[in-house]
Formats: sequence, C-alpha cells, structure tokens
Amino acid sequence: RLIFWLNGLVGTGKSTVARTVAYTYHEQKRLGASFFFSRCGGDVSHAGKFVTSIAVQLFSSVLTIYRFICDAITEHSDITSRSLCN
Repeated sequence: RLIFWLNGLVGTGKSTVARTVAYTYHEQKRLGASFFFSRCGGDVSHAGKFVTSIAVQLFSSVLTIYRFICDAITEHSDITSRSLCN
C-alpha cells in the first residue's frame, strides 16, 4: 500500500507524473482512489471534499471496505463536515 506524494517547483511536471501514475494503476485495476489538489480553485483547491471523494472511490473499488465506511458514518454522522485533523 503506497501513497505517492509529489513535491516540487511549479512547472516541473508533478501533475503530469501523478496523473500518469494514477491512470496506469487504474488501467491495471490497482488504484484504490486518487485526488489531485489544484490552486486553480473549485473543490480541488482545498481539503473540503478530500475525505468524501476518497471514501466514495474506495467504496467503488474495494468492496470489503463497505462495512468500515458504514461504521464510520454511523459513529460520526457529521463525518463529511469534519476537518481532516478530527
């Protein structure tokens, strides 16, 4: 289980590398989920949709995770509005 974290100067190809890796793993049916932050604005410019997006993607690609997602929602009905540090 890996998390790819790319860091570097603007214009060095981080997004291209990340999208290529995600696409390749998706094609191989090995990608659990992906999320790309962008400073350009919208839902991807902050972490507000991060957890929800990852949970939905994992639910779709890893069927055994269903029970854990349901348990988390049952225990914390406000989970979608919580901050990442909670």
